[in-house]
Amino acid sequence: MKPNLFIIGAMKSGTSSLYEYLGSHPEIFMSPVKEPMHFSREELWSKGNLEYIELFKEVKNEKFIGEGSTEYSKLPYRPGVAERIHKFNPDSRIIYIMRNPFDRIVSQYKHMVRKEGEKNKLSDVILTGDYMSNSHYSYQIQPYINLFENVFIGTFEAMVSDPQKFCNDLFYWLGVAKYQIANIKKVYHASPKKIETIDKFTFLGKLHSIAENFPYRKILPYNIRKSIKKFAPKKIDFDFESKWFHEDIRFSRNICVDTLKMWTEELKEMTYKSYDEWDLN
Repeated sequence: MKPNLFIIGAMKSGTSSLYEYLGSHPEIFMSPVKEPMHFSREELWSKGNLEYIELFKEVKNEKFIGEGSTEYSKLPYRPGVAERIHKFNPDSRIIYIMRNPFDRIVSQYKHMVRKEGEKNKLSDVILTGDYMSNSHYSYQIQPYINLFENVFIGTFEAMVSDPQKFCNDLFYWLGVAKYQIANIKKVYHASPKKIETIDKFTFLGKLHSIAENFPYRKILPYNIRKSIKKFAPKKIDFDFESKWFHEDIRFSRNICVDTLKMWTEELKEMTYKSYDEWDLN
């Protein structure tokens, strides 16, 4: 059973929520691993498809078999992905969901602070790495439009404003039955307002460190470790609602907004849509 449905991005544009919504439909099977990254990682692709196909061993008679790896739309850092997917299954359907390009950059920065330990200001890193290129939507989606007959392009803003309608449009495009999604208002992997860690210099903080280390982690019951973690004093490592961060956002916006406007015009010409929901003024 070959996968034939791919959520390719964009990163921090609601792909986790969309993955959950689609996976709840009885005619759609989504990989138990949300982001296998099989077609973007050379070390995985070079091993062949057997291990990848194993992810879908629980498929029964679903019409669509899918996954959602945002690395599939990270040019130029992950080249050749569209070609690999097309070679694997040329009849695949592609879903690309986008977000206000600057808001997406800010959300990616929050992700990098939380997950990768980014210490620099947004304004210092916004022109480095893939912050900008991930928001160059026309550039990212062009290879898929060139290769695949069925490419669905939507926006994060449309999904958030009416998630059920957004999914109904997707279900119609896929040719599956209408389906009312439970917990449709639930948001998955939303950016945090601040990052907190346990203060290791307090008594409960030190106790938490001990409780989570081997061999105590196996000896102490989960509920006790959970309670220690809950009541241990926290310290704020990064406050995304602070005045200085909002000032840095405004400064960062000035750095890149003209480029993002130009790229959005490219996208409008490519897709014949207005994207009025994106305020880039």
